Amino acid sequence: FHLTSVGYRQSKDGFIDADYEKTKEIVDFQEKIISLINPLREGAIRARDKARLSEMSKSQQNNIIAYGYRGVGADFVPHLTFTKTEKFNESVLQGVEEADFSFNAESIGLFHLGDYGTCVELIEDFKFS
Repeated sequence: FHLTSVGYRQSKDGFIDADYEKTKEIVDFQEKIISLINPLREGAIRARDKARLSEMSKSQQNNIIAYGYRGVGADFVPHLTFTKTEKFNESVLQGVEEADFSFNAESIGLFHLGDYGTCVELIEDFKFS
């Protein structure tokens, strides 16, 4: 499927992302992946997410408990993270020229999770057919 970039965003945690259009295809795909992968999580929740549950919306809290991640369902924002700043800086993206980061997704990878949700070691690459 095709992912269409719609701009840049900095989260309140300082992550700099390229955001993508939230299409029916990407939402359906997230739902399929979660239904397959979530049982492997065995209810695990990252310590840093436990520590900040009270700062999250009720919807995000429910997502953390059910899926181990706050950006699920209505809270899902399709994105690719470029980098992380130490803290939110309102002006960090000023002067950054918009670029088209659209692409056709041909596979998805299963990775070991690293610091800040990074993908540190590929376990398996699954090609779409």
